[in-house]
Amino acid sequence: MSRKLEKLKEQYLSDLSLTSLVEYLEQCKQEEKWDEIISAIDEWKGSETAETHFYYGVALLYLGKREEGSERLLKVVKINPNHFNARKELEKFNIKDEEEQSSREMSGDALKNILVV
Repeated sequence: MSRKLEKLKEQYLSDLSLTSLVEYLEQCKQEEKWDEIISAIDEWKGSETAETHFYYGVALLYLGKREEGSERLLKVVKINPNHFNARKELEKFNIKDEEEQSSREMSGDALKNILVV
C-alpha cells in the first residue's frame, strides 16, 4: 500500500463522506487494490450511488467476476448514460449494453425493410 493510499484511507475513515470515499477508491483502482475497493464499499454506510456501483463493478471485473461486474457497470450507465469511465471499462471487457445492442438490431431491421425503387 502506497503512502498516498494510506493517507487517503485515513482521510476517508476520519471524514466518512462520499467525496473522501471516491478519492480513496480512485487511488485503490490506480494501485489495483480490488479487494480493498470491495471491502470499503461493503462497509460504506451511505446510499448507493453511480460511483459506488462503478468502482465495485470494476473491482469485480478485474477479479474475474465478469457477470456481477458487468451488471454493476450497466447499472451505472442506466443511471448516467454519459458516464465515460463506465463505458470505457465496458468496452475494455467487450461488454455490450443490451438496450443499445437491441436498438442497433432494430435499426438494422428497419433498414432491411426499405424498398428501393
